[in-house]
Amino acid sequence: MNMNVNNNKFNLSFTPATNMEAYQSLIQENPQDMIASANDLKTFYEGHSHFKSDNMFINAFQEFEKNVVFSPDGGFFSGDFSSLTENLTYRQLEELTSKMGMSMFLFECRKGSRCSESPPGSGIKRCVTSVNSEELCCYCDPH
Repeated sequence: MNMNVNNNKFNLSFTPATNMEAYQSLIQENPQDMIASANDLKTFYEGHSHFKSDNMFINAFQEFEKNVVFSPDGGFFSGDFSSLTENLTYRQLEELTSKMGMSMFLFECRKGSRCSESPPGSGIKRCVTSVNSEELCCYCDPH
């Protein structure tokens, strides 16, 4: 499987990560054109009229915004992509995940994982795998 990512496809200054090590490095680099915060996500959405083409997608994006979590240090932490995967084309989803620093390969590898604190209140985070879920966690190792 070819995991090379064409960063020029979406005019990015960086190559979207294909694994968690590369994603963590990318967060440290902090490219200016990467969506690394809720404000970046809102700016991206507002600047792309093709993402605001119909009410169904507008509602889906608003639902995604409600549950997406970014790390205080920058970068995507976790979120439920189901409202978007049901309403975006593959290319639109690829553009969004790429600008968030994740290749579609990494997105697919991490899909179905969600961050859980175990035991509750302990501060110990771990990934839990959910079959047939569009949740995604980029914080901890699901294995």
